[in-house]
Amino acid sequence: MKIALHLGATCTDGDALIWSLLKDRDLLADRGVAIPRPRRFRPQLSQIQSRLRGVSLEPELQEQLIHFIAGDVRPERMILSDDSFLGPPSKILEGNGLYLSAGIRTRALSETFSEHECAFFMAIRNPATLLSQLVTQEAPVSYEDLIGETTMADLSWSDVAKRIIEDNSGVPLTIWCDEDTALLWPAILRAVSGVEVDCKLAGSTDIAAKILNEDGRAALSGWLSAGPAPSNDEYVDFVSDVLDEYALPEALEETVDLPGWTEAEVDQISVAYEQDVARLARMEGVTLLLP
Repeated sequence: MKIALHLGATCTDGDALIWSLLKDRDLLADRGVAIPRPRRFRPQLSQIQSRLRGVSLEPELQEQLIHFIAGDVRPERMILSDDSFLGPPSKILEGNGLYLSAGIRTRALSETFSEHECAFFMAIRNPATLLSQLVTQEAPVSYEDLIGETTMADLSWSDVAKRIIEDNSGVPLTIWCDEDTALLWPAILRAVSGVEVDCKLAGSTDIAAKILNEDGRAALSGWLSAGPAPSNDEYVDFVSDVLDEYALPEALEETVDLPGWTEAEVDQISVAYEQDVARLARMEGVTLLLP
């Protein structure tokens, strides 16, 4: 069985991936893809992750877990998503670095399903906007407790990816930028579900629709319903044009509000993030989805 493990990260897709795919539950089930609801597996996997350190879950226990999650149906592919797989939001900088335990935590996941073929999927985002959202909306800790001694040089997603790859030999990692999600959503859904490129998925416009006004949503819906599933490039081109004309201004505005941070520091992190994404594109074992 193939196990697609969506790692989040925090403050990116949340559960949007699962809810978009569930719109096509029957279509995907016909293709051997199971999408268990989060409450069905998250408590169990969290407990197992905390126990496994360097050893695999016994094969018979793996089968029991899969049966518990998927029920009597034996799928060819199972999708499990939790933006806390890499750790809770309040701990993402624990140890003064970005997801320093990413390797250990993901290894516990792959060890849970060592008898099967695992693949990791993860969204990333600009560390400046990520930390701003954590402080203002997500983490139940103060800015000082969250940041600790972390410096801008420690906020590297390529280092996170390196830890995941090194601790999970042979397990592929697919990454995309949260800032590109509206353009990439159909490609992301297909990559995670493993369906063919020309498969039309009902949740393809879920992200773009959130940032479009009514006219924009109508234009996008009409275009998609008029023909077969567009290619990734066709989707990106059309949605880019629609966003230029119909995007909700407030949906595109993203401010960074962090104590003591200057505009120059935010710009510096943003440039470093762009360079980090370029490094990810060159990393062996990583597939970077780009518009």
